[in-house]
Amino acid sequence: MSQRGDWAYLTDGKSVYIPDHRIERHNAAYAYEPLRGYGHNLAVFLDDKCIGWIDVSTLEHNSVKEWMAAQRKRSKRRRS
Repeated sequence: MSQRGDWAYLTDGKSVYIPDHRIERHNAAYAYEPLRGYGHNLAVFLDDKCIGWIDVSTLEHNSVKEWMAAQRKRSKRRRS
């Protein structure tokens, strides 16, 4: 059985195989990682395994850049 998908690079330079599976809803168990060169999609991980991708509009953001800024704000609040 083969699964369709494609290789992409995370912003830290690591390559990851992303299955062609669109995640339609946010789940607190998921970890999201931005992809190099993609303005609207994030790789979705569950237990350190990439399970697909999600459009940032599903997470109520207009772009990956906007999502990343919100993540930085959130992490600053947690440290305070």
